[in-house]
Formats: sequence, structure tokens, C-alpha cells
Amino acid sequence: LHRHPGAQCNLGTLYLCGQGVERNYERAAEWFLKSALQGYALGQCNMGTLYRYGTERDCRKAAEWYMKAADQGEPNACWHLGQLYRGGDGVEHDFVKAASWIRKAAEQGLQGAEREYAEFCSKGLGIAGPDCAEAARWYRKAAEQGDAESQCELGFMYRTGLGVPVDLAESFSW
Repeated sequence: LHRHPGAQCNLGTLYLCGQGVERNYERAAEWFLKSALQGYALGQCNMGTLYRYGTERDCRKAAEWYMKAADQGEPNACWHLGQLYRGGDGVEHDFVKAASWIRKAAEQGLQGAEREYAEFCSKGLGIAGPDCAEAARWYRKAAEQGDAESQCELGFMYRTGLGVPVDLAESFSW
């Protein structure tokens, strides 16, 4: 597996989930790290996730790994990095950076990021101001992928005319 970061990352996932091997977080971290140190974006993102949610929690280290992966365009890393900026976890609290990173993930079709970016647009977080039409556009993208919260938001927007024309039939369909 030497010099095969994708395979190393996959092996880390097997250890993390206990698929075909006994679940072992330490071994998962070892394989993710080998992958990440070779510049493999998904390995870097997984290292960020281990630092964000694992037993050795350190949001600053998580942000460092997410940034490496996000700089390569890895959508989950972009989303997680945006969430860290939103909450000021391991990085300075910055809605503008949060919105920018979350939008990058949303633009790659990541359902949860689409919903979260729609929320940013609705509330005017990190952007010029509230933009309900833009929020509706992003809620629709997430809703079409089956995101229940986005479906509810979109239905409400059609019922009340927020960012879209009032359309009770369309509201009911969501």
C-alpha cells in the first residue's frame, strides 16, 4: 500500500467502520494519516473529522486538515471548514469565510451544504444581506435531493411568498 494514498484512505475507512476487520480507531487514524501526508484530499478530510469528532478532539488541528483538503476542492472538507468558521471552533468566528466555504461545498452538490448555504442566504449571514430568492434556489437544490428540512422551508416560502411567488399548490407539494 506504500504510495497508494487512495487505498490507504480506504483501509482507514474499513478500520473506522469495522468492515471486514475489527473496528480500530487507532489503525484508522494511522492509515488516514499516511494517506493525508501524501496530499490525498479525502485522507486529509478524514483526519480533520477525526480531530473534530474523535477521541482526541482538537478543532484547531481539524481546521488545519480541512483547509488542506478544502484547498483541493474536497466538498466535505469545504463544508466542515465553513462550519468551523461559523461557530468559531478552532478558527476565528467569521461568517464571510463560513459562507464562502459552505457555498463551495454546495456548488458541488453536497445536500447538507446546500441547505446550510440557503440558511445563510435567508438570514444574510456572511453575504451582503438577506436574499430570499437565492435562499429558495438553494433550498430547492437540497429539497430535490430529498432533504426534508429544505422541503419544509421551500414549502413555507411558497406559502408566504418569501423569495418566490405565492403558490399554494407548489407549497403543498413540498
